[in-house]
Amino acid sequence: MTRFKWAALLSAIAAAAFFTFVYATTPAWAACDPDDEAAWTESVVLEVVEGENLTTEAESLMLAAGIPPDEWGPAADCGRVLAELPFVFSVGLRMTPAEAAAAGRAQHGKGVQAVTTAFTIELSPEGVMGAAYSGPQITPSGYTRIGAEPLSDDAVDGEGFADVDIATVDTGIDAGHRDLNVAGGYDCTHEAMLGLREPDAWRRDNFGHGTHTAGTDSAIDNDVDTLGVAAGARQWSLPVLGDTGSGTMFTLLCGANWLLEHASTIEAANWSLGGFNAWSECWSWDTLHNAFCRMDQAGIVNVVSAGNGGTDSTSYSPANYGELDTVVVVEALTDYDGQPGGLAAPPEGIPTVYRDDWRALFSNYGPMDDAIAPGVYIPSTTPANTIAYAHGTSMAAPHVTGTIAAHLAEHPTETGAEAVAAVLAWSAQPGWTVRSGWDAYVGPTDVPLIRFGAPSYDELVANGTITEEP
Repeated sequence: MTRFKWAALLSAIAAAAFFTFVYATTPAWAACDPDDEAAWTESVVLEVVEGENLTTEAESLMLAAGIPPDEWGPAADCGRVLAELPFVFSVGLRMTPAEAAAAGRAQHGKGVQAVTTAFTIELSPEGVMGAAYSGPQITPSGYTRIGAEPLSDDAVDGEGFADVDIATVDTGIDAGHRDLNVAGGYDCTHEAMLGLREPDAWRRDNFGHGTHTAGTDSAIDNDVDTLGVAAGARQWSLPVLGDTGSGTMFTLLCGANWLLEHASTIEAANWSLGGFNAWSECWSWDTLHNAFCRMDQAGIVNVVSAGNGGTDSTSYSPANYGELDTVVVVEALTDYDGQPGGLAAPPEGIPTVYRDDWRALFSNYGPMDDAIAPGVYIPSTTPANTIAYAHGTSMAAPHVTGTIAAHLAEHPTETGAEAVAAVLAWSAQPGWTVRSGWDAYVGPTDVPLIRFGAPSYDELVANGTITEEP
């Protein structure tokens, strides 16, 4: 068994949360031929009011910023427009810092919802992941801990795979992995917007993070590697972070745009990413929040990691969008044996402070969090037909994504909000809650450990477990 690299884990946690937002000081893309492109270091995001013309408003903003019309073309042709995202009513524009400041000062008409400068998102060092290996199929302790089981015959397709679609919004997925059922994808990285990646780059994952999360929620039940919660579910790869694990708020918006465009296909999306960001409300200055509000209206379930800062998750986005019915915010549990009781000793090399059946020390927590799931020493798929162990709320979230996806496979007529309500109500039953942390307003807080196998929403309403609002 591969030993977990805990020295790297602790140093990475001490350095920062799993993701951090920082201002870009150098371009996230490779410059085209013109020398002045090296100064276009800012990604300015324009969101328009629904019904307004996105192109017209973008041109007006570029004019106000002093950008000449001959530079208004696509970024792939050395222009200023990264992409237009019609389903989130937004466009990304490359600007110099001075141009971005001018755009922010410009008087905007009633057709403009928000103008913001996108932040860069960077994954923490990959050294927290253990060495990859291959071998016979194992059943992860996390799978056992949440009570996961094979789906019924009515919930699987002709190949015996979970008949449900999951999107992994991350660094991509290794589409050739023998333990994953990858149906398609779309490349939302900056490099793709600049025409610097191959057309099907969504099929690879040079960083490894997205492939790992995908395996936890949907690895195929076969004789190799590992076992996913919604085994064999169709995976859709949405890389929003590039080969170095970096992207921006605008690349996340691109992922949301694709999900809205394919809302009739995708039941659940896993977002094992995030970073520091102020709290906001729907239809405010926070364009990413507005996109999540639109996905909530469309019924898409979005499962989000709480973050790894060991602090209040309400300071992290998209974890602080948890007021939405279809957004599920997930903390990380330490579990070594797949059983309750806190009796298991840590594997060799893991500090004893990581106690069995306690919230992981690195995990964020807070009043908007919905569930907790195993997130320490988690084995899952990694590129090139291998598996490896990793830690983080990133590893906890796909346990929940897989559970909700499996529920929707078993109960396909439920809405996303009904499925979330059913799974969370089932998980909140006595004996399944875990002491999470300390809330400044209410004191000690408990959070439900995600629980597989919830009855239907209607059954839970009928027996009084769920009380519908009038």
